[in-house]
Amino acid sequence: MSSVSDMDTSPEAELIEILGIGLLKLDEIGLILFINDSGAYLLGFDSPREIAGKRYIWEFFWKEKDIEERKAFYGKLLDIAEAEGDLFDFACIFSSKKGSDFCGILRGKVLRDEHQRRFLSGAIFKLSKEEEIYMRVFRGLPTAIFEIEGESKLVFINEFGARELFGCSAKDMIGKDVRDFYADRDFAKKITGEIVKILSREGKLRMDRLLLRRADGEFFWVTSLVKGIYDKDGKLIGREGMLIKVGDYEASQGSALFEHYRGLLRTIGHDIRSLSSSIIGFLSVLRDTELDEFQRDLVDKAFSGAQHLTELLDNLLSSFSLQSGKMELIETPFDLKEALEEVAVLISPRLREGVELRVKVRKLPYRLVGDSYKLKQIVLNLLSNSAKFTESGFVELAIDEILDEGNSVRVLIHVKDTGPGIPEDKREEIFMPFSRLSSSHEGTGLGLYISKSMALLMGGDIWLGDSKEGAIFYLRLPFKKEKSVI
Repeated sequence: MSSVSDMDTSPEAELIEILGIGLLKLDEIGLILFINDSGAYLLGFDSPREIAGKRYIWEFFWKEKDIEERKAFYGKLLDIAEAEGDLFDFACIFSSKKGSDFCGILRGKVLRDEHQRRFLSGAIFKLSKEEEIYMRVFRGLPTAIFEIEGESKLVFINEFGARELFGCSAKDMIGKDVRDFYADRDFAKKITGEIVKILSREGKLRMDRLLLRRADGEFFWVTSLVKGIYDKDGKLIGREGMLIKVGDYEASQGSALFEHYRGLLRTIGHDIRSLSSSIIGFLSVLRDTELDEFQRDLVDKAFSGAQHLTELLDNLLSSFSLQSGKMELIETPFDLKEALEEVAVLISPRLREGVELRVKVRKLPYRLVGDSYKLKQIVLNLLSNSAKFTESGFVELAIDEILDEGNSVRVLIHVKDTGPGIPEDKREEIFMPFSRLSSSHEGTGLGLYISKSMALLMGGDIWLGDSKEGAIFYLRLPFKKEKSVI
């Protein structure tokens, strides 16, 4: 096998030798078909004859990985390179035969011969010392390089990063709203707003730990490093940066800690729920006895407090389940009217004196199949929110529409009140976690966030409607019909 210097004495060939650029040609399984003198030297050989046709390129990838991992990685690299279609760059720490490592770039293009067999034609470039330090810092970490135009339009992501992190091609992502790739879109809106606000001041760098979602629906953690892109007047017009996937070990450690606290909360929560249920039961019996006005007021407040404690606990547990991606739907047959009336009974003691509770639900000729527990938790959160802010008038729970689709139905429910309503500047924030309209009212700010998340998980949605007085929330959820009526 001849080297470049054997075949070509042109200035271009001399420059390749001087700069130490390793030209090579690889077949589909990584066998080095051709390599020049510089390439052989970079990989620790004295002559191309020692390596061409005898060694595989993946033998020189990270030496801490086993051979099978390196082979598999080369196959993945070839697939990504072919999908990208143009020249690609792959940064790697190469291990030479002589034991010295170097940081380099494998640049090339995937082509096909007359028999439609794939091969890679390219070159290896050794990086400078500064670039080598950068490479060693991010060694072995799956990364994605991106650019965002305006507030949220993704205009560039490297092909390798798109496939390695998100499980899809760059073409599938470019042009999309970056918030679509977060695990929680409402949180994405909030964090995007914060990032834009901070980067509006030039010279700032933002780092965050984010939970994102792959194309197959799986969640993964990344560290995000981002800086602003500015026009000539210093106005923020976009962002660029890097996503670094959190290592499996770190993710598992974080998950283990998360599960520890989740388990602890569940254990404590079971005891608290049992205790609060007993208290609610005793207070219910006490409310049916002869009480004077002062005693009844105290019992009602205690009853409301016990219910609120149970609701708070349920929301905290639901928040943990949502964040870990482990919330499941438990579908059982139930009566829609009975389920909604049960929630109405729970909220009644929490209304202020003089506030009317209106319940407009109707009996269906069949039972539904779905997660009735989550339905009741969503409606209870909506009613609790209305009860908290409504000082006079009414709070209303009603079924607006039952859309029959044969084997299933879509139910539209609304919760309306005559409270102060939602300020215009808060309408975009109310479904975000820990968002509270007023610090003078009790609550964690999780109720609406959890309700929205649960509704989406169930295949439905919640939105804030327009109302001349107070606030109105709409809840649409799909349910199956019980088989006996289909």
